[in-house]
Amino acid sequence: MKINFLAATIFLGLSCTSTSTVLAADQWLSFSNQQKSRITSTERLSPIKINESQAYDNAAAGGLWLPLPDGRRIYAKTILQNTQDNDHWTFVGTLPAEKQSVVITFGRNAVFGSIPVDNNTSLRIVTQGGKLYIAERLPKNIALDRLKSNDSAMASDYLIPPKQAVSEQDLQRSLALVKQAASATTPAVVDVLVGYTPGLVRELGSVDAVNTRINYLVAVTNRAYSDSQVNGRLRLIGTQQVNYTDSTTDDAALKAMTEASGTSPLAALHSTRDAQGADLVALLRPYRANQGACGNAWLNGGGLQSYNVNMQGSGYAAVSDGTDEEAGNYCEDITFAHEIGHNLGLAHDKADSGPGAFTYAYGWRQTLDKGSFNTIMAYTADDQVTVPYFANPRITLCNDNPCGDVNEADQTRALNITMPIAANFRPTKR
Repeated sequence: MKINFLAATIFLGLSCTSTSTVLAADQWLSFSNQQKSRITSTERLSPIKINESQAYDNAAAGGLWLPLPDGRRIYAKTILQNTQDNDHWTFVGTLPAEKQSVVITFGRNAVFGSIPVDNNTSLRIVTQGGKLYIAERLPKNIALDRLKSNDSAMASDYLIPPKQAVSEQDLQRSLALVKQAASATTPAVVDVLVGYTPGLVRELGSVDAVNTRINYLVAVTNRAYSDSQVNGRLRLIGTQQVNYTDSTTDDAALKAMTEASGTSPLAALHSTRDAQGADLVALLRPYRANQGACGNAWLNGGGLQSYNVNMQGSGYAAVSDGTDEEAGNYCEDITFAHEIGHNLGLAHDKADSGPGAFTYAYGWRQTLDKGSFNTIMAYTADDQVTVPYFANPRITLCNDNPCGDVNEADQTRALNITMPIAANFRPTKR
């Protein structure tokens, strides 16, 4: 059933001041002939127009034609068209020559998306200052990727919670949840609350754009779970603006959020978490180089601690998003999935991290003659390119190579244990 806000044709990104801005009858995206592309320190931004209602109809009819800046068109076949709420829906599609999925989230006056193209790179649909663009990363720029391998100049992006005694009752309940999930036909659902700062609103242009961005990051995470054969998903149960600075380090933001009380602006996230039953809480801020990396999160179960329902007190993550043009660095769209991965017991690759909740909860990376890659949780080394999957030795989506190792890097197996537990950190209230 088509949602109400799509009943009329909606144009985003440019005002319709002349007939030259009108899209063809079946065309949902086109490049503007009124504005030129511009180049920043990290990317080329090409202005576009989007007819959201047409996109919805085309997706329902089978797929979307995706025009590219070089003049080509590629067809993404619909594999999922998901309505999140009355304001947001997400298209997930597959391309004939690509293993990675197309993910595009449409919202009220904003759109965000990722379109995989040649050489393991992606074009992105972005909303900046209320305008829409196709963004192409410049070849000379490399994403911050949260951290580079063996980069001692940067702090780690996780903290291990203090060790706590686990009651027999909590342990048995956790084991029962895992056993129940193993035979379940439906995925474990982890409820997440996302706070955001005024700085992110300024960066993207509106609260509507921020909410669309958050829905998109959750959709990217859920697609990574699905493609990695994880029997679990995130459910966004709320977003909330909090009057917190963007200038502190991720480490400081994480600790401030975790410990917030009284008059702290972050205390509101605790109240909302209690009211809505959020299992996990994330704070999203625009990336600034002085934040340290692209995020920081509690690695629940870190150091092979038993992952259990009593870890809800450390179910927090600070996430940086976007680009610092002055520094020439940026955070990838999978950063949100990476930081939430720590909350769910996942570690980095073995060369750069101690163990997570299990000996096999490491990320995976490979330097090869051709097609070097690193999975979502692994740090980048050499000329590796990040692929949007969690380590799983049973899938070969990583440039036709196994995406993990059965003994060392099987994060799908780990998530299928931890997500049913995390889904019960707080009672579901919706």
